[in-house]
Amino acid sequence: MRPLVVTIGGEAGFGIMSAGLTFSKIATRSGYGVYNYAEYPSLIRGGHNVMQVAFSRAAVRAPYQHTDFLVALNQETIDRHAREIPRGGGVVYDSDKNLNLPRRFIFAAIFSQKRARKWTSQKDAE
Repeated sequence: MRPLVVTIGGEAGFGIMSAGLTFSKIATRSGYGVYNYAEYPSLIRGGHNVMQVAFSRAAVRAPYQHTDFLVALNQETIDRHAREIPRGGGVVYDSDKNLNLPRRFIFAAIFSQKRARKWTSQKDAE
C-alpha cells in the first residue's frame, strides 16, 4: 500500500516544522505509520522551508518523491513542488494570497481568512 504524502511549504518562521510535526503526531496517535522528512531549514527568516509527512497503515521507511497534497503558504512552494503532485493530487492554499496554480490540478482546497472573518461576523450577528 502506497502511503499518503502531505508536503507543507512556506517561509521560514511561519511554523512549517511545527505544523508537520503536529500532523505527524495526529497520524501516529491514530495508528498510522509515519515518516517525516524536513529539508534543511533556512536559518534566515523568510527562506524556504518544507516538511514532508508520509503516512500509511503499514510502516513507512523512507521519504517519497511525490506529494499527494501540497499545503502551500506561498508561491515559491507551488513553483518548487507542483511537479511532484501526481494526477489526482491536490493543493491547499489561501486564496487571499493570489497564488498561481497550474491548471492540471483537479482538487484545490481554498482557505481564505477574509471569507472566514466575513462568515464569523455573519454568525455573530445572528
